[in-house]
Amino acid sequence: MRIHRQVFFEMAKKETSLPSRDIPGRFGYKVRLVGWIVLAWIFLAVCNSVYDYVNVRAFADVKLGEHQELFKQINHHFLNDLMANILGGLLGGLMGGAFLVFYLREKYGRVSYGRFLVITVMAYMTLIYSVSVVVSFAYNSNWFQKPLWDTEVLTGVWDMITGYQILRIVLFWFSITCLTSIVLQINDKFGPGVLYAFMLGRYYKAKPEIRIFMFLDLKSSTTIAERLGNASYHRFLQDFYADITSPILYTRGNIYQYVGDEVVLTWTMEVGVLGNNCLRCFFEILRVIERKKEQYQEVYGYVPQFKAGLHFGEVLTGEVGILKKELVFTGDVLNTTARIQEQCNTYKVPLLMSGELLSLLALEEEYEVGSLGPIPLRGKSEQVALFSVNKSKNTLE
Repeated sequence: MRIHRQVFFEMAKKETSLPSRDIPGRFGYKVRLVGWIVLAWIFLAVCNSVYDYVNVRAFADVKLGEHQELFKQINHHFLNDLMANILGGLLGGLMGGAFLVFYLREKYGRVSYGRFLVITVMAYMTLIYSVSVVVSFAYNSNWFQKPLWDTEVLTGVWDMITGYQILRIVLFWFSITCLTSIVLQINDKFGPGVLYAFMLGRYYKAKPEIRIFMFLDLKSSTTIAERLGNASYHRFLQDFYADITSPILYTRGNIYQYVGDEVVLTWTMEVGVLGNNCLRCFFEILRVIERKKEQYQEVYGYVPQFKAGLHFGEVLTGEVGILKKELVFTGDVLNTTARIQEQCNTYKVPLLMSGELLSLLALEEEYEVGSLGPIPLRGKSEQVALFSVNKSKNTLE
């Protein structure tokens, strides 16, 4: 296996200055999402302007022939319309994207998709109408070459917001809003970056990759399930999986599978070692559950406790399925990681990782590492060096 260990180590070392809560990582993830929304909305707004211009120009060519003065006015109108649409896409994308990512998804992310879509559309309609009024002021001021408070500008704005044009604008952005919400939901369904990979056909033919895996398993799940009953235990799992989603996203991980009370996470090699993302994910999850332990205790009488195993290796990554397409990872590293996680019970520790992976991370003083030595794993012919990892006492809150 050809791994440039020193290169990965140096890359990881550069990021260890980030605090454990990784506020830049969380904020950065949301900013990137808003950025994509802004770019998409501006692109669609430009397409709308070009479509209108082509239709108007074709109509003028057929009906009016060569009238240079008319075409100058059409071109001038197109430039104004284009700038207005770009401005609308920019403002709408910034405000709407930020509102969706920083507020709606945080506050209503756990409601049913139908309810979330209704709330999103209603909020966006209000926003779209407001942005349309602002853009109309800018457009009419530029068209008449007069200040915003001029009578002609005010009349133009009034005609726009009370006429057919505003209905067309609202319907156009309504469609974009619905499309944006649906794409985000599909992206959440597949996981960050997976939809993009499907669209490009990146894994249509399976290819080898080096990946990090974490097997995260709830402790005493059978006992909890028996005492809570099926319905309550299902809600317990729902809440737990919902609470761990943000730490996974902010450490740039992907959820590969939910297997009952276990979740399998994965990172590409470069992303997983940068800033110790694969390791920080576990302690971010621990922090979130610790913060919400009173809520869990009050609702369920139990606080989720979990253990995890971490390892890396080569897998074959490829698409499978037609009706329910998924990315599948095939390789011995998955079995090894599962066996590492099993040893957490034996050694009474919450987290174990292989020595191979540990050698690629730059932990410094933030973590305490304990060596368990070479350990035989079930189904493995060779022993694997295992290490327990905990947060240093001086970094605990």
